[in-house]
Amino acid sequence: MMDRVTELATIAEYGAKKFGRALQGKESLLGEVHNKAWFQSSGKKLPTVSLDELFPGTAKMSINLERSLPRKIGNLTTDELAAMALICQWLKPGVVFEFGTFNGRTTLNLAVNTPADAKIYTLDLADPAATQHTLDQVDVDLHLRDESGNYFRNTPVSGKIEQLWGDSALFDETEYSGKVDLILVDAAHSYEYVRSDTTKALAMLRPGGVILWHDYCVWYPGVYGYLHEILPQYQIKHIEGTHFAVLR
Repeated sequence: MMDRVTELATIAEYGAKKFGRALQGKESLLGEVHNKAWFQSSGKKLPTVSLDELFPGTAKMSINLERSLPRKIGNLTTDELAAMALICQWLKPGVVFEFGTFNGRTTLNLAVNTPADAKIYTLDLADPAATQHTLDQVDVDLHLRDESGNYFRNTPVSGKIEQLWGDSALFDETEYSGKVDLILVDAAHSYEYVRSDTTKALAMLRPGGVILWHDYCVWYPGVYGYLHEILPQYQIKHIEGTHFAVLR
């Protein structure tokens, strides 16, 4: 049995490694605590509601999860992936639009949890150096270039998915105006891009549709800053246990 001194030494060694990564900008010892505290503070403006309250009956629904583990940095958590899949099962969207493809893990799960004849459009930057607005460094670091969307390629549902390339700030959404049932905003996190993507998403949304924003948390002021700004006009909620904001 590990004695107390050995136990404390192990914890100290672990803490030192985590602190070292924090100094390199890779990890923060207090980051998670800060985020939890923020959700309980006056800084958070969106009301928190349960998924089943927003989408009644989802607690009893079944879902399909693909490549849920292991999670890569930049992906939804498993709980968030499940919440999104439940919304898909509840809404049964015919047209889905995703701002931000990344490795395609979210796109894949959108495809497997929507009707067989649904169409999934996913938009990603071909070149992070050519953008209308400044990108946060984290968005530049996570850009996969040619590997964007590799999780859904050559899968049984890849035929439902259309990959679009380009800067979302320059994307012409008029073709999709009022036609999209479910929109996921999870691309660049700067205020300018969140504002631009949200404006386009609102124009694209079909009556009765749903918009999801990922990364509603203390770490992304561009996300929560803009959502708080438009809160008086739109009844946006925070989904309990996730970093999702949602508009029904």
